[in-house]
Amino acid sequence: MGGPMGVGDTNAHPHLTAELELLAAAVAADMPVLGVCLGAQLLACALGAELLPAATTEVGLGSVKLTLAGERDGVLGPAGREVPVLHWHQDTFTLPPGAELLASSEKCVNQAFRVRRAYGLQFHVELDGTLAKSMQPHLPADVALSAEDVARVEGVGSALLGRFFDAARSLR
Repeated sequence: MGGPMGVGDTNAHPHLTAELELLAAAVAADMPVLGVCLGAQLLACALGAELLPAATTEVGLGSVKLTLAGERDGVLGPAGREVPVLHWHQDTFTLPPGAELLASSEKCVNQAFRVRRAYGLQFHVELDGTLAKSMQPHLPADVALSAEDVARVEGVGSALLGRFFDAARSLR
């Protein structure tokens, strides 16, 4: 999931080195992996991508647009061409070798990717009302999380996450 640290903050957060190694090993073993926000950045870097500062910070409710590959994807595709999400990042990444780009936004091209059974989502879809209330004090003052928008993200996100876990279970 997300966090205030970055992929390169291994001196202050030494556990990140072990996470990078674990992610690379899990993908090599063809295990299902889901990396969200910092998790997507860690996954991308574990697979050989480069972490970069984003052109602009992306924070707040918004959406991502699925690529053609994203529309065909069994996990993301059923969510529709435009997926409501919560953005909260200032970094981005290049795509790792062999990755398929699944979603982009106007501010950040690499929003979602897949390598084998591993998915990286730069955005958040795990949002619900309780989480939104706990996040609000930490968001910039000009970012509001309306109940209606949070409910849209929650509905789409819950279904998307369910499809990921269904696919993970079916391929044991």
